[in-house]
Amino acid sequence: MSSDKAYITILGRSSWAMVNSYYAVLRQENFLPDVIHIFTEKKYESYAPKIREAFGILNSEFGIKPSIDVHTVEDVDFIAAGKQMSETIQNLKRAGMEVALDITPGRKALIIGALIPAMKQDLEHIYYLEITDMSDAARPYMEIPLQQQKLWDLKAKGATR
Repeated sequence: MSSDKAYITILGRSSWAMVNSYYAVLRQENFLPDVIHIFTEKKYESYAPKIREAFGILNSEFGIKPSIDVHTVEDVDFIAAGKQMSETIQNLKRAGMEVALDITPGRKALIIGALIPAMKQDLEHIYYLEITDMSDAARPYMEIPLQQQKLWDLKAKGATR
């Protein structure tokens, strides 16, 4: 298998959820991607430039320069989203990449669209950043007490409580 890594995430209502989860994956898992795919619904696509900028800052801090592709799908269309994500995942897997999916920031329609192909194509990682006290959720990752955060890799052995 190639050492190339791909990170797929879902832009939803909370930019902080997306940025903090990515930061946790970089810091805790040392999963340093070569390519990032961001899926978003049309109603949230205006957040994409800020997310690109935030990811760029984190990437720089970790000494990486992944390409970032943003894919926009229709609002609440999990069938079309699933098809587009499935094609992206298939292409990445065919290229021999290790693929991680982060479902933390996504809305239900896109999470459903992402999980179906992820389960069929046996991704290496499915990440979810749990924050136990939501009053701190809209803050930078390192400003949220670490004991209130748990990064789950739902594909890892022993990922259940």
